[in-house]
Amino acid sequence: MNRFFLALSFCFFSGWLVVNAQTTVKKPLSVGDFAAWEVLNNPAVSNDGKWVAFEQNPQKGDGMLVVKSIDSKKVDSLARGFDARFSPESDFIAYKIRQPEDSVRSAKKRKVKKELMPKDSLGILVFKKHKVYTFANLKQFALPKENARWVAFLTDMKKPEKKEEKETAKKPESKKPVKKSSDISDEQKNQLVLFHPLSGDTVSFQNVTEYYYAPLGHS
Repeated sequence: MNRFFLALSFCFFSGWLVVNAQTTVKKPLSVGDFAAWEVLNNPAVSNDGKWVAFEQNPQKGDGMLVVKSIDSKKVDSLARGFDARFSPESDFIAYKIRQPEDSVRSAKKRKVKKELMPKDSLGILVFKKHKVYTFANLKQFALPKENARWVAFLTDMKKPEKKEEKETAKKPESKKPVKKSSDISDEQKNQLVLFHPLSGDTVSFQNVTEYYYAPLGHS
């Protein structure tokens, strides 16, 4: 009787192993599975250790910048964000915003000139306000190592052609040639903007060719 019971138990246990092995067999990975994977890039931690940020990008398509608070469940997913930098005082994070991949691909197919291609934008998330500010046509931005009360960045100046065209239309007898945007150098198109994240104030300087931000942020 005991032998019969042991034999029956062994058969049951063996059968259970076979069934369990069959149910735990995983599906082999395919090329489509790899394409669906997302990659985490460029992790960063704020100086006070209360915030972390990283890029979450798919193999193809638009990614996002994830900003998470360590001491709470607050998470911000910022569409197409990348190249993020926390302020030295850990009160905001500045980052670039890519144009949608479809827009860039469409412009390339239409063979748009390099200077007319869709440009990145600047995004600034202020933690205390939980507010995001964005600025279009970004060329570059800078933060000092300390005392980052202002964010400095270069953008394209607003095009004045429409106003000049209106003035020319009002005075058809004028023979003075209208200066087209293509006649303006890249340096003359640059606009330096200083942005104060905590107050939202901005100060702009036209036709800037070069600027320098002191490491301590005083000038």
